Amino acid sequence: MSGARDAEASKRVTPPRPLIDPLKLYKPAVERVTQLVTHPAAGSAPVAACPGWTVKDTIAHLVGIAQSWITGTLDGYADPAWTAAQVASMEDATVEELVAVWYSVLDDFLERMQSIDELPEAVLTPFGMLVREAVPLSVLDDLVSHEHDIRQALGRPGARDDIAVRLATGSHVGLMRRLNAAAGLPTIEIITTDDRSWLVGTESPSITLRAPLFEVFRATGGRRTTDEIWALNWSDDPEPFLPTFVMPMFSPPSVSLEE
Repeated sequence: MSGARDAEASKRVTPPRPLIDPLKLYKPAVERVTQLVTHPAAGSAPVAACPGWTVKDTIAHLVGIAQSWITGTLDGYADPAWTAAQVASMEDATVEELVAVWYSVLDDFLERMQSIDELPEAVLTPFGMLVREAVPLSVLDDLVSHEHDIRQALGRPGARDDIAVRLATGSHVGLMRRLNAAAGLPTIEIITTDDRSWLVGTESPSITLRAPLFEVFRATGGRRTTDEIWALNWSDDPEPFLPTFVMPMFSPPSVSLEE
């Protein structure tokens, strides 16, 4: 990350609240994920989007996120070592057991998220400060991203036009705005095939991207190779914008997910 991006990301920026409560979309996403992993062999499937992880490991991470917010175990939040420790702590559990634990803590987790004024004012992550106002959307984004990682691993695509995908994409765009402003980049216009559009900047756009919503979500979320990002329908050369197009906590994979 460049110095400008690092400085900008470290600021405690309070994002605008989404028009739709992300917490209302969390439980339906949990239900979609748990329905995907009912087959006994599902847990051992490798997850290409998360190298080294299986579907079971991915579920363990999602369960660990919920548990960490309930218990306040947030030191090192989102650090690779913190995440690895979460997954390792559930190594001996089966997928069925992990799903049972997830449902057992789900109501407490959602109650914790809804009591937003009781959350820490900000949590330090390797990518900057996560302010409490952004936490509900952040945890939904993480869940929905991994939902589609699991779908890819199991060959079971679906829910690509779910409203949670739209909300998570809007979260990516919001961060992209701050990064672009810090880097002094011109304005980008993003237009999706469902007629949704975002301006990344305050001036007239110098470049326009037209793509399906799901492709924007996955590309900005580090699930598309650099070549695949280049191959999207850009109106001009996107190279100057690529460093901020992918969220700073991700890097484009070296091999296509073929999703």
